[in-house]
Amino acid sequence: MKKQMTHERLKEYTNLRCEIAMFEDQIANSEYQAVSDTVEMSSQTVPYSKHVIAVRGYMDKSKPRIVRKKEIKERECAAIEHFIEAVADSLLRQLLTRRYIEGRTLKESASIIGYSDKQAKRILDTFFEKLSTNV
Repeated sequence: MKKQMTHERLKEYTNLRCEIAMFEDQIANSEYQAVSDTVEMSSQTVPYSKHVIAVRGYMDKSKPRIVRKKEIKERECAAIEHFIEAVADSLLRQLLTRRYIEGRTLKESASIIGYSDKQAKRILDTFFEKLSTNV
């Protein structure tokens, strides 16, 4: 099931990026404990001679779990980025990018695009109102 884009979901973008960085640190700093053992087996044909095979692996199973969590957060960020890129209005797209992708304040975002923070707030409020009625 596809998640509906909401204002709250857009606001999560910078936190998701921080969480991805945290997972990357955890992956880079995780240490695996290498383990090895031997297994005895015999050949499948006569004379059924005995063989010893070495088996090697790692004890730490947390890295794959962290990698999966990171991939989920990356997909969420990509969905938010694609949503903003698909907005038809250039001004609104710039405002959404500055505010949510770059994590700037409303005042900073408005100033960059040449609007007052009140104008920018009105534009965003109208957009989010229309977005919520399209649910």
